[in-house]
Amino acid sequence: ERLVKDLLTSKLVIEPNTRMKYSNYGYSLLGLLIEAASNESYVNYIEKNIVRPLKLKDTGADGDYKSLPRLSKAYGRLDHKGGRAAYPSPSTNAMAAATGVYSTAADLCKLTYHLLPESPDILLNKKSKRELIRSHWPIPLDAPKKIYGLGIQVTKVGSRTMIGHGGGFPGHTTKTFCDQNDGLTVSVTTNC
Repeated sequence: ERLVKDLLTSKLVIEPNTRMKYSNYGYSLLGLLIEAASNESYVNYIEKNIVRPLKLKDTGADGDYKSLPRLSKAYGRLDHKGGRAAYPSPSTNAMAAATGVYSTAADLCKLTYHLLPESPDILLNKKSKRELIRSHWPIPLDAPKKIYGLGIQVTKVGSRTMIGHGGGFPGHTTKTFCDQNDGLTVSVTTNC
């Protein structure tokens, strides 16, 4: 309810369909749309339609983090004494689609590989995967070789065209990219 209220009372940041603007609220709204269209919770939808079909063993959305014994503890920046404060792992609730997914580097590599048009059609068909990674928007204030597809970043690294995504939550940051030509996938996850 609070997310919907915030969305309905917020001022427009940019005119629609004019340029790329990353938005956690936008991804959260997408999560609400998934719930409305599927008639199930976002968490259940992700489990049923992504986690289980890909057999991702260490991935989920907005979990009971206390029941995840392998979840890394999140830490902040170094303080003036050289220590780091630990952050709690709170539920992200309506923001789960933007920042409430937990995973491992291995599962993130597997998921990202399955977004390539040449990968097996487990999640999406080839036409949908091509549309997912097609250039929709250049990323503002970034190198001209970086663009966004539909929620997927496409970038050139030397001669490689890479697709992927990154994300963060206080104390956690990830970046995962997959080479479109050979499927080489690299994922880096950090907890401070």
